[in-house]
Amino acid sequence: MLRNDISAAPVADEYLTLLGILTERDVMRIILQAVYYHTPSQIVSDLMTPNPESVSPDDSIFDLARRLVEGPYRRFPVAEN
Repeated sequence: MLRNDISAAPVADEYLTLLGILTERDVMRIILQAVYYHTPSQIVSDLMTPNPESVSPDDSIFDLARRLVEGPYRRFPVAEN
């Protein structure tokens, strides 16, 4: 993620079903905890935010802008179905 300047990544299963989202914040939180508590590294499913709110390709850009301004999230995966 750092090497490619990616701040978040969708997590999907083999059928491309959206399972979660992994953000810089998720990764930084676990790195800090691992250093402080000397815990081993974990797998993505333990770190990701499960069942993220998503948007449809057909959603209005204005509705998305409102959600970005009014809500706690800064990223919304775009998913169909």
